[in-house]
Amino acid sequence: MEISVNRWPPGTAPERSHRHYNNEEICIILQGEGEIIVEDEVIPVKEGTVVRIPPNSARRHRNNSSGDLVALVLQAHENSLVTWTMTDGYFV
Repeated sequence: MEISVNRWPPGTAPERSHRHYNNEEICIILQGEGEIIVEDEVIPVKEGTVVRIPPNSARRHRNNSSGDLVALVLQAHENSLVTWTMTDGYFV
């Protein structure tokens, strides 16, 4: 899994989208407001918004606000989670 914190200043938006071959992304907005564009869908985001982006979907952000847009982005191979807390955890 890759975890990153991304900060986009006001008015920033990449010219082009990008895709991933295998990895899905979970984008958790920590601060600010803006948009995440997935394919042709414009998703308004603000603090607390969570967006899942499947592999092979074109994605980009747009900060059309007056403050920074900050996101925690988790990226992992799609369907790689085969167990979770209730099935993988145990008491000692």
